[in-house]
Amino acid sequence: RLPHDALNALHALTLGAAPRPRTWVMGLMVELGWRDSQNRRYTNDTVREALALLATQAWIAEASTKPGFWQVHPLVLSAVYRHLLDTHPGPALQPALVRHAHFGGLGGERSYGSEEEEGISHLA
Repeated sequence: RLPHDALNALHALTLGAAPRPRTWVMGLMVELGWRDSQNRRYTNDTVREALALLATQAWIAEASTKPGFWQVHPLVLSAVYRHLLDTHPGPALQPALVRHAHFGGLGGERSYGSEEEEGISHLA
């Protein structure tokens, strides 16, 4: 069983549907209103530690073509996605993912890419 923070980071990365940097993962977790194990807003350090744990346990790996970008291991992706949807209904996740993908978590508008559209379409 994964610790709370690592499981949330794994779920957020799964929602990304493509390799994502740590800051993207943290931004989505904040957008979703998820709190860390101390009931505080996620920080870069908390997410860095969670991703490091996930990497050492082979849940995730750094993307070979994008240093600093992480992806869920293909052999566990479907099980993690199922667990995510069992614990967080898609209709609750979709608005936060749309906001984060559309605004980048920084308040500035940007266009959708095919990766974001793929992740969002699975939640509808």
